[in-house]
Amino acid sequence: GLDESLRWSARRLQQLHPRARLEQQAQHVDELDTRLQRALRRRLERARQDLAITSAHLARLSPERRIAAGNQRLALLQARAGSALRAGLEHARSRFELAARGLNAVSPLATLERGYAIVSVDGHVVTDASEVAAGAEIEARLARGTLKATVSG
Repeated sequence: GLDESLRWSARRLQQLHPRARLEQQAQHVDELDTRLQRALRRRLERARQDLAITSAHLARLSPERRIAAGNQRLALLQARAGSALRAGLEHARSRFELAARGLNAVSPLATLERGYAIVSVDGHVVTDASEVAAGAEIEARLARGTLKATVSG
């Protein structure tokens, strides 16, 4: 009956009451706000990921890395060149010293140091005693100094 009808009408009035509709709309606005915030967070996270990927890609293409790698290679090559140059100079120095010792061994000056003399007459080196007559004036060059002598025989 009547009681049932009144309850139904009261419920219906509550549903149609402006406050009920405002509450429903407020709840709908809250749901939309929550969905919007979630969508914005997802979009922001995607943008961060895209930025990280792009940054990593740019870092790989960075001229700074290429320059640093080039500088490292240059330093290595300079070190190798310096070592090769020092080794070449040391080898040349050793060959020079060996040649100098060889020349010194056959040098007339080394012969003079051992006590021999170079005898000359009028600026010509004498290699045969028969080239010099008795009474001729000779010059004997020693390791240190020169002697003038007259041949007696």
